[in-house]
Amino acid sequence: MTRAWSKKIEQRYGFQLPPELASWFDDGIWRQSGRSEFRYPLEPEQFIEPADGTIWAGFMLPDTLPLVGNQYGDWLCLRVAPEGRVAEILCWNHAGGDWIPYGRNLPEALLYDAYCVQGGAEPSAHEPPASGRDECPLVRWACDWISRTNRQWQGAWNGRPLHGPPARDRLLAAGVAETVIRRDRMLDALASPLKSGSDPDLARHLNVRWDPEFVRWIFDTDLIPLSAREDLGRLFGQPLDQLLAQDWTTAEREAHAVIGLRQDLGWPFDIAGWAAERRGDLQRAVELYARGVRSSLFADESVRFRTHWFPEGLGKFAAARLAHLRPHLPPALHDDGYLQLFWKNDPESLRTRLREYWLGQAKQHRDSAQYLLSMQCYYRAGWDCGSSDLDGYAEILDGIGASATAAGSSALATVAGTHRRFLSA
Repeated sequence: MTRAWSKKIEQRYGFQLPPELASWFDDGIWRQSGRSEFRYPLEPEQFIEPADGTIWAGFMLPDTLPLVGNQYGDWLCLRVAPEGRVAEILCWNHAGGDWIPYGRNLPEALLYDAYCVQGGAEPSAHEPPASGRDECPLVRWACDWISRTNRQWQGAWNGRPLHGPPARDRLLAAGVAETVIRRDRMLDALASPLKSGSDPDLARHLNVRWDPEFVRWIFDTDLIPLSAREDLGRLFGQPLDQLLAQDWTTAEREAHAVIGLRQDLGWPFDIAGWAAERRGDLQRAVELYARGVRSSLFADESVRFRTHWFPEGLGKFAAARLAHLRPHLPPALHDDGYLQLFWKNDPESLRTRLREYWLGQAKQHRDSAQYLLSMQCYYRAGWDCGSSDLDGYAEILDGIGASATAAGSSALATVAGTHRRFLSA
């Protein structure tokens, strides 16, 4: 096959396609019919010139491009690094703009997606019929590709189906989709029977507000008062040690494993910080919350982990915990201007104040010719906690593009410019 498509894509966006994505486009893998949730690849022409409705400007991360969709608005997106390479594949959810890394490359992401659909951690509501899943050509391609570069994979896969926890353990042992699989293991460790059996109706039956009080209980069952424990035991007809069982030790261990991989996700810092706080190690908790508080709100997994039981005006779980622990903060954190934005506890103005803060930081870095830092601050102006003013993203995307160009990152400038064009559409 010719390498026409990969070369056209590289010329269009200015980044270098890794070999597996060059094969995806040039060998026509995108024509194959998938059977997992993300089974609708963009055609190369659509990737080069995205159609209206493909790029959600101001919502999708401005360093990403959609690659494979599920026809419900969610996408597997490639992410471009400043040096002009494809850094990873992430899953972007249109309902809120949340994102999570699915793999270092597209084969990893497709395998994790197949695992989810075939009885894994997050079965899809749009799951296809069970028959023939193991014969999915996209899964076969992903397996074949990984087996060429990952010696651990052949033993992990060996033609076995991607069903249940054993399959997840095999994926993890081979280093495939490590971040999201460790997230799933954390969720499993904290998934008490109470959590899976609870809903707002149960909270109303107990005369308890679902949000934040009951959500707080299912986040950490040790927070449930004695009187409510007795009521819950009667309602569920289950011993309390089973009903409320959580494994915070495992969750903390997995959280630190993720932190060892990357530091741009909020949820591992939130869980590791709370694990330290709940055992009284407040100094360690403060350190972890402070390291995670600048992570994007769209990367905190608050709904899955049930960390959203803080006052809305405090913005983020880590910011709320640092406010609670303020007497234990060192002076530098106590006086941190960024944290003060959250501690004002004004939900109506928080996003606007955060946007203005990061725009100010971006302009300072730009004026001192620190263009990569400027670009990062423009990025945070739009995607720290988001903005209800979609028109304001024009300045942000323009700033990302100009800073990226000045920093010599033409690929990021081009991708951000593509988003900017859809903002104007």
